[in-house]
Amino acid sequence: GSLQALSCTSRSDCTAVGYYQDLPLPGRIRDFAVTERRGVWGRALSMAAPTAARNVSFGGEPVLSCASAGNCAAGDTYYTPSQRGAFVVSEVNGTWGRPRKVRSVPGAISCPAPGDCTATLGGGYLLSEVHGTWRKAFPVPGLPVLHHGQAVAISCPSPGNCAAVGSYHDSAFAERSFAISQRHGIWGKAQLIRGGPGAGLALGLLSCPSAGNCVAGGVAYPLAGGIVSFAVTEAHGRWGTARSLPGTFKLGYGIGQLGCPAAGACSAVGVLSTGQRLQTFVSTEKNGIWHNPQAITGAGPGHPDFGGSLSCAAGGSCVLAGGLAGGAAAAVQVNGRWGPARILRGVRAVARGRADDIAAVSCPARSRCTALGSFGVP
Repeated sequence: GSLQALSCTSRSDCTAVGYYQDLPLPGRIRDFAVTERRGVWGRALSMAAPTAARNVSFGGEPVLSCASAGNCAAGDTYYTPSQRGAFVVSEVNGTWGRPRKVRSVPGAISCPAPGDCTATLGGGYLLSEVHGTWRKAFPVPGLPVLHHGQAVAISCPSPGNCAAVGSYHDSAFAERSFAISQRHGIWGKAQLIRGGPGAGLALGLLSCPSAGNCVAGGVAYPLAGGIVSFAVTEAHGRWGTARSLPGTFKLGYGIGQLGCPAAGACSAVGVLSTGQRLQTFVSTEKNGIWHNPQAITGAGPGHPDFGGSLSCAAGGSCVLAGGLAGGAAAAVQVNGRWGPARILRGVRAVARGRADDIAAVSCPARSRCTALGSFGVP
């Protein structure tokens, strides 16, 4: 089995979801959840199947968001011998309820308050939970859903105030990106994001520290070739144009993680690949200005897994976690300055020499982080 997602609402209250495989192998894949309350981790609980059909197997890629201790929502896909489906499920005061079938795959979920969540669904749909009740899925307003347009990232800083981003292909099959905002419970229309260096603009990352103030990130493929990272900002409810992150085109790396704990203060993580060399970089936004990327020392050649998860508790205070050749590792940003990636010795002691890695990290406050990962079984 493996842990897949983590959400911490305080220094000692977290929930993680993942999957395991029934014995004897190869058995069915099942999703599970495990909760930390007041610093003590409980037992992993298998999630109920969303159908009474026999031989149900889960997708094993659950998404998760927690609004407060014991109040979360998750989603995944499931399979039976005759069909494929998807579901969402809510945790209320520490108890997981029955899964609710939904029309398509949950791509991301955000819960700003208990019983108030919004999820992106495949095929260009959104799904909202309001006061503990999941509503009917609805198409992204104004999105040209032809050619498989869909929202892939969502962030809700407060109930009724969300933003989502994604992409679609226009009539010429060129990839276009869009953003859409919700204000006081009302969704506007999808807005085409303009700018960027050429064809193939793909938004896939989003972070909103407050209502109407968000940053979305992604990669673009210039007509001249190569790859470049870019970001687009929503300020006071207005989306700007896509702008290349300084230094990324010259390096040729794409960002895969984004965290914005405050307006004008973000970090974006990417990996540069040139031949056999791999290097982790972080681009930092300070006071609304993006600066040239900084290489994370200690995450050098031959370590493609490092930088698997980013969490930022405040501006200039982030943690980046993943894996190096020597095991699970983390790099810490303090007062805006990134330190080197260092092996987590305690994890090595638990793993006892077996390969280990960090899949997710969550930092609800400065110097208060929780990480989850896995290590090999002999």
